[in-house]
Amino acid sequence: MKINIPEIRKQIEEVEEDLLLTNTVINDVYDELKRQRKMYHVQRHSNLKWLPILLEEVGEVAEALQIDTQAAKESDADDLYKELTQVAAVAISWAAQLKEQKDQK
Repeated sequence: MKINIPEIRKQIEEVEEDLLLTNTVINDVYDELKRQRKMYHVQRHSNLKWLPILLEEVGEVAEALQIDTQAAKESDADDLYKELTQVAAVAISWAAQLKEQKDQK
């Protein structure tokens, strides 16, 4: 079996590019977490309270998806990436609370 060095290098470069992009997204989510904490401080809610908070953010993702459609409204969010980072930040805050509660048991 012959090893294809150029192909292996290409695959490594693709993985490195993807990891750099992923790192950028994670940093953006972290920045959103900091923004939310500055506004709301550390949030602690029941699961039944967290769910509507998360769903409200997911709803804004849905609005951003329809921005270029006939169903679009002026009030729709126009930055899908921003809305997705907000969804991720809320989900992380909820998950952190659950982890904290689990670790205290």
